[in-house]
Amino acid sequence: MRRAGFTIVELLIVIVVIAILAAISIVAYNGIQDRARSSSAQTSAQQASKKIEAQKILDGTYPASLGAAGIQNTSDITYGYSQIDSGDKACVWAQSGTKTYTMQTGSTLIEGQCGQVIASYYNTRPAGSTPEFIRAEGTMSNNWGGNSPDSRIPNDNFTVTYDSVLVAPVTGAYTFTITTDDFSQVFFDGVEVLPYTNTRTSNVSVNLTANQRLRVTYTGAEAGGAAFTIFEWAYPGQSRISVPSSAFRRP
Repeated sequence: MRRAGFTIVELLIVIVVIAILAAISIVAYNGIQDRARSSSAQTSAQQASKKIEAQKILDGTYPASLGAAGIQNTSDITYGYSQIDSGDKACVWAQSGTKTYTMQTGSTLIEGQCGQVIASYYNTRPAGSTPEFIRAEGTMSNNWGGNSPDSRIPNDNFTVTYDSVLVAPVTGAYTFTITTDDFSQVFFDGVEVLPYTNTRTSNVSVNLTANQRLRVTYTGAEAGGAAFTIFEWAYPGQSRISVPSSAFRRP
């Protein structure tokens, strides 16, 4: 006897299969879009940086704005620009969708805008040999609560290592206060000044002269629950505060 049509079960199976295929297609499409945006942001940041550096060669100084170098936002790309160390260096970033990349004089292309702290994130604790990603950030102080720093990193058992150069504003004795949940480690100019510890708050003291540059590497590792890294300083004339973004320079 010839069947006249599909049964309800067969139709349901077809609907489920179509839904699964549609979901797979959407995920694949989103992945393609993300990769395209990343590539566009990277290329745009590199090209803009080349224009800025070429303008410096022609004029002897960096342009006052991106427009002065012939760089304009488009429907797909948004740019940002800043000068570092009173015009000694220039930084430019380009964003496409949610993807942002930056180039700075003497530095390599990385994620982020023109923050002067290089943050390497690892999805393990302690850190593995290769970070999940590296991006430019403005500070070493972050409070993620019970959340993750990024969708590529788990909420728990992750590590971040900050690397930057601090410029001392005055001459005198500095006290650095490091507060981390859960583990921390700090190096000054390559010398370990705070061994890897799960002590919540630690202090490190050092004497600096005005405009002295101090290479700082600060590692924070999260075990579980709340997660934060707080990097503070106090010096003559300044009570304890988080080290401001203006004090950092890319290494």
